[in-house]
Amino acid sequence: MTKKELMNVASEESLAVLNQEYPKEQSFSRILLPRITFLSQDRTEGKGKNMKVVAEAGTFISERPNDAGEWEKEELGKEIDVQIFYHRRQLRYWDATNESFVNSPIYDTDEDVIPLFQDKKEIARGTQKELQAKYPALEGRKTSPLQDERVLYVIYGGEAFQMSIKGGSKWAFLTYSRKVNPSTVLTTITSEEKENGSITWNQMIFTEGSKISEKEAKEIIAKVGEIKTAILAEKSYYQSMATAISLPENETDKEFKKF
Repeated sequence: MTKKELMNVASEESLAVLNQEYPKEQSFSRILLPRITFLSQDRTEGKGKNMKVVAEAGTFISERPNDAGEWEKEELGKEIDVQIFYHRRQLRYWDATNESFVNSPIYDTDEDVIPLFQDKKEIARGTQKELQAKYPALEGRKTSPLQDERVLYVIYGGEAFQMSIKGGSKWAFLTYSRKVNPSTVLTTITSEEKENGSITWNQMIFTEGSKISEKEAKEIIAKVGEIKTAILAEKSYYQSMATAISLPENETDKEFKKF
């Protein structure tokens, strides 16, 4: 190619068409935030006489990924003030037999058709009700062991975090959110001790605080917009994967035979 030919570059219109037509990899940017976790029971180390409590039940802990891919933890105490600006769902179950988690992506409604993964492989796909039916309630329990957790998106100390809650703490949050829109107020989260026979644990308590400021409201609106944009991209990705999986092999072959 000559220097003259190099200078006669394609028009912006032609380049735009080429960019549009060039095949792109199916992918999406997952929402990745540092986490706040809650200890419902004492965290211990050692066994027998050497066992000691290293973190008490009712403690909140922040977790951040470092450059080595590990989560660095810091105790936040037994009370935190947060702005809860969004919440979603996730199905999770610890398969003790295979020593691995069964879990779904984070999703939004009962009607969402979602994949279920174990060891990074898709093992099922369906609505929440359909997937939980594959894991019926164990003897003495009312609900499926494939638990419907709530994933809260909160601002703590001016930074966005993700919190997963389940069991009694989840129901306490749902009761609280029916009384007040959590995105419009400061929420104080503490806990109280619960007991059932010989088992004790701490359950979260959500308390409404002051109304947020106009500046805080605008920041939250912007963060909700970012979350929703990422959700749309994620749903589009899983839908495209479902379509690809359901396409019969002979139909795929026919498409290739056209060329």
